[in-house]
Amino acid sequence: MVIGSSPWRGPPPASTIIGVKASLLSVGLLFWTVGFLYNWCRPTLWIVDLLVIPVMAVIYTVGFVIVIAGFVLELRMRVAAAMVSVFTVLTMLVNPLWQIAPRTYFLIHRPFLEMALTVEPGNDLYGAKLPLPMQFLTSSGSVSSPRADFDHNPSERSIRFFPQWIGIPDGGGGYLYSPGRSPKGIDLYGDPCVEPVDLGGGWWMCDMALTGF
Repeated sequence: MVIGSSPWRGPPPASTIIGVKASLLSVGLLFWTVGFLYNWCRPTLWIVDLLVIPVMAVIYTVGFVIVIAGFVLELRMRVAAAMVSVFTVLTMLVNPLWQIAPRTYFLIHRPFLEMALTVEPGNDLYGAKLPLPMQFLTSSGSVSSPRADFDHNPSERSIRFFPQWIGIPDGGGGYLYSPGRSPKGIDLYGDPCVEPVDLGGGWWMCDMALTGF
């Protein structure tokens, strides 16, 4: 044997490769699940959201990519294709797209929002909780009826407010179902709806990103 040389060790054993792939899938699934649950629960952390929201977006995206890459590396192309479809649908349903494209987000979620119209919001300021499978539709997990002067304008009880953000201490923005008239001036947790945008079919949005999308 030549001094200073190292013997060729050959390729890593199959068990090591399998372990690396399994670890890759586990990490990817963990990242994606954390991002998914965060966007499902949509907790409000006030000023900390400036850091948490972009971090969660990265975790959500990286997890998605790692999981798909893990299946591709295992040459499970059919499984990878199926996972892409499933993950894409779930990600489109539970995502923060309303922050940059509120019209698109509304179009995707409109069938679920219309199903949620059957929930009676009651008289509490922040309304009533939606059924658990629908709680991702709002930042509070609830649907409310704007607290205007019901005695003078009882018709406003028919309006439904689905908040996408709630201010601290006051205000909010989101989607409203107001089939009778424009919700302009309606109280949204302390601030009025100033420039409602007509989304068609009795649906409006107030105090959302006016991106045109």
